Amino acid sequence: MMIYGIAPAPFGPGLLQFLLHDCDLRALTPAFISEWYPELHHTLQNWKALDPSSNDLAPFCSHFATYHDTEVISISLVTFYIVLEYY
Repeated sequence: MMIYGIAPAPFGPGLLQFLLHDCDLRALTPAFISEWYPELHHTLQNWKALDPSSNDLAPFCSHFATYHDTEVISISLVTFYIVLEYY
């Protein structure tokens, strides 16, 4: 699969980028995420656009249930503003 430019399932381009840059999360830049994971980029942009006082997290319920095995209600916006600060 690598010959055709397709990464094997367990080793997507994000993991390879992360490993090639000595496990530095800053290697996963907005441009990289936008190119390789457009849906995630869109989700992150929508999350970042939320007002910290907003309680409307309904658009993210599906994402958190699918990818994080948790409910949005248990997530604090402050937590993700810290993570997305450089994004």
